[in-house]
Amino acid sequence: YYNYHCEIFDSDLWAWRKLNDVLLPPRVIFINQPTIVACGAIHWLTSNDQVFAFDINSETYSTFPLPEPIITEEDEFHYRDKQLTVYKGRLAFIYREPDGYLVLWEMNTNRVWQKINTLNIEPVEEKEPYPSYAAFYNADIAVMKGFRNKMF
Repeated sequence: YYNYHCEIFDSDLWAWRKLNDVLLPPRVIFINQPTIVACGAIHWLTSNDQVFAFDINSETYSTFPLPEPIITEEDEFHYRDKQLTVYKGRLAFIYREPDGYLVLWEMNTNRVWQKINTLNIEPVEEKEPYPSYAAFYNADIAVMKGFRNKMF
C-alpha cells in the first residue's frame, strides 16, 4: 500500500493538525494533475480511474469511480487525455476519444455521473495537431490549448 501522511493547517491556532493517513492500494498513485475543489471537497484523480475526495467539512476521505470505462476489444481503449475539472460549479470529468471527440461528464447532486455533451474537436486538430482541454465556457464551447495557441 502507498501511505500518505496528511495534516491540516489551522490558521486560527496557527498550528498543524495530523489526520489519519491515506492508504492507497498497491501500485495506485495520484495522477499528476491539478487538484479540483468542488461541492465542498478537494478531488484528485488516481491511476486506477478513481476519484479520491477529501470532504472539507467532515475532514474525511472517500473514493468513487469515474464514469463507466470505455473499452474496445481492438485496442482496449481506456480514458485518454483524462482529467477532472469544474463545470457549472460541480465536479466534472473530461476525456478524449480516439475518433476526435471530447466527452464531458458531470457529477450530479445525487453523486451520479451524467454525460453532458460530446464535442467534435477534429476541426481544431486541423489547426493544432495535439490540442488538449483547458476549460469549458459552456456545454457547447470548450477552450482548447495547443503548443502555442488557445482556441475556442
